[in-house]
Amino acid sequence: MAPLPAGIPTEPPPYPRFSTLAELVFTTGSSSEILYPSSASSQLMSRLVWAIPPSVGLAETLNVLWDPWFETDLQFEGFVPLAEGTMTDDDWNIRTGSGSLWSRVHSDSQSRMQANWWGSLEVGLPLHWGVWGAKFLLGVGVRQLAWQSWNTAQVSTEAGTGQQSSVAVNGIATTFRQTWVLPVVGFVASWSPSPWGVAVTIRASPYLFETQTDVHILRSTTFVDDLKGGFSVELKTELSYRLANNFVVEAHAGFRRVSGLRGDELVSGGGGISEAPVLYAWSAGTGMVLFTLGVGFRIGTF
Repeated sequence: MAPLPAGIPTEPPPYPRFSTLAELVFTTGSSSEILYPSSASSQLMSRLVWAIPPSVGLAETLNVLWDPWFETDLQFEGFVPLAEGTMTDDDWNIRTGSGSLWSRVHSDSQSRMQANWWGSLEVGLPLHWGVWGAKFLLGVGVRQLAWQSWNTAQVSTEAGTGQQSSVAVNGIATTFRQTWVLPVVGFVASWSPSPWGVAVTIRASPYLFETQTDVHILRSTTFVDDLKGGFSVELKTELSYRLANNFVVEAHAGFRRVSGLRGDELVSGGGGISEAPVLYAWSAGTGMVLFTLGVGFRIGTF
């Protein structure tokens, strides 16, 4: 919750104080699926980038100010895509069953977003000095993302000769699902000369958890990654204007970047890999970039 400009009620409302923020939010970005040749290597062997296409959604935040120095925020937001996106898949130094070596195999597919939602619970410790404010944050968030890819066009480049071959496949190719768990610490700095309010928020996740499942339908192969570690940072700016003691309009812009997660990959199924599951230790990774814009209103007792 962004700190609000001070109103001039005739009598301060009692604690706890409840308010709710409803927002129309726009988002776009991308998420990646990474494979390394070994647990000790940082060189990429494979990278899939799934577009989070321009999407619109609704966000609802319930804030409870229990006393002047303690508050909680419960938030949920869900999105629907405004367009299809693209999934790009790059593989390097791939040895085929016949012994040929491909220096690069690149494919582009249409992607369709199947799920994009976020939920979080945060505790805030606010402090105020006149129109200036600060707040320390501690919480946890969960994000679910899911896609399908369709109609794949692939180009393979042979090592040494540079000769290329192309293939196109129509229909569904892969499904991909990610579940992120982000422990969060943060800090808010605010300036609230009534009736305006401005806040800048930084949130960081120094250790994350993520699981992802990639089903390659054409190869009858499933990849399940169990990832952890990494780092996430979110920057957010908020502007508010108080129209009445219990009604405020707000707008925000935000950016989040996640990188550095790594873990094990379990491969099962056919496709010439193995019918029995095979574990590749510490060979998988992921990352994400996300932009948001939102506008809404807050009602309640402040």
